[in-house]
Amino acid sequence: MKETLMEIFNTLPGKTIVLYGASGNSKYAYELLPRYGVKPHFFADTYSYGDSFYGLDVLSPDILMALDAETSVCVFITCSWAHEIYKDLIARGFSGDLYTIPTYSDEDEGMVFPLEASTFADFLDDVNTVRKKLSDAVSKQVLDCLIDARSTYNPKGYVDAYDLSVTKSGVHQYFPSEVTNNIGEVHLVDCGAYDGDTIRLANRLNIPIEKAYCLEPDKNNFSTLVNNVGQASYIETINAGAWSTTGKLQFIHLGNGTSHMVTTDSGESIKVYAIDDLLAGRKATYIKMDIEGSEMAALQGAVSTITRFRPTLAICVYHKFYDITRIPLYLMKQLHGYRFLLRQHSGYQETVLYCIPIK
Repeated sequence: MKETLMEIFNTLPGKTIVLYGASGNSKYAYELLPRYGVKPHFFADTYSYGDSFYGLDVLSPDILMALDAETSVCVFITCSWAHEIYKDLIARGFSGDLYTIPTYSDEDEGMVFPLEASTFADFLDDVNTVRKKLSDAVSKQVLDCLIDARSTYNPKGYVDAYDLSVTKSGVHQYFPSEVTNNIGEVHLVDCGAYDGDTIRLANRLNIPIEKAYCLEPDKNNFSTLVNNVGQASYIETINAGAWSTTGKLQFIHLGNGTSHMVTTDSGESIKVYAIDDLLAGRKATYIKMDIEGSEMAALQGAVSTITRFRPTLAICVYHKFYDITRIPLYLMKQLHGYRFLLRQHSGYQETVLYCIPIK
């Protein structure tokens, strides 16, 4: 909420401002803070330190702790590893202020997040609707923690959401215990297959995959995907994205192995498929989507497949600010006889909605 963020900014004069995370995700916080009169002094990073980033020195955790002992420090965690960074700093005895500023792929020069109080109140109405339809207490607690973190900027909410999730469901993203304990022969549609990490995890967990359709639009990722899993006869690798319709879209590379589809004329032209068109009536029992904000469109292109085969769904709901409510509300309306679970798998990212059909 913008008003809370302004209250935090008003406490900062005289403090040393450090942005933790020297990566692409830090760009948003680096550009946002000066708009409100806040000038960062340093970056910090667990691994990439000793150099400069956006013209600021990057401190190691040890040097950050030494600075904390000498002066009043405020750290804004600006990368996805909020859970690990928070726990490490607390274990080291960090005494300064700790906040988190997440990023979302739908931000337009900071206009989506942070929300004004009135807009945030409307958002909370949708949150409460989703909360009522979640199927277990842990999911409700996870949602509460995430919304608290978004409204207070306190990273502990993300930490608690992660700890609740792994304690209840294990550490394996896309294959929580609630899914693997009852899984049968899998016909997988892997949207955002990256380098084949989901397939490799399934193999390590001895999940019986009969057929896998692995969609990855990024050419570099796709090449690695083919090298890693493309020789398996049951895997079909597809150099394309998932979308609401079949055709072509523009593709923007964000770096760090990530990218997303856009409807403007900028970027690289790539093939996209509606899952319904791609499968053309072939079976799907498990659909995973981690596609950098295109999840909603891809779900709209998979309605017939989902309705016919009632697959388990593992859908990322963190790329865009409203995904955490918009996607669950859409699926909760479309699906009947399903359980809906929400789990957090990393920092302020990797929030996944699991839709599990009741047999």
